[in-house]
Amino acid sequence: MVPGALGVGFVVASFGAAVGALSLVQYLYTQRANPGAAWFMGNMASVAVFCLTYGLALLVFDPTVRAA
Repeated sequence: MVPGALGVGFVVASFGAAVGALSLVQYLYTQRANPGAAWFMGNMASVAVFCLTYGLALLVFDPTVRAA
């Protein structure tokens, strides 16, 4: 099964959001001495992991793998 144009758009947007969040974490690493920067880095890292796994999950079509 091949995803349609809308599905590909969701996958690309999810991967793009993960890349954007990781680039923000990279920038925040230089600002980690500022108050709240370390917490925000952890938050953005969590967002990046979520977006990456969600994009990968959108590419899984087998129902047994999807349920696991």
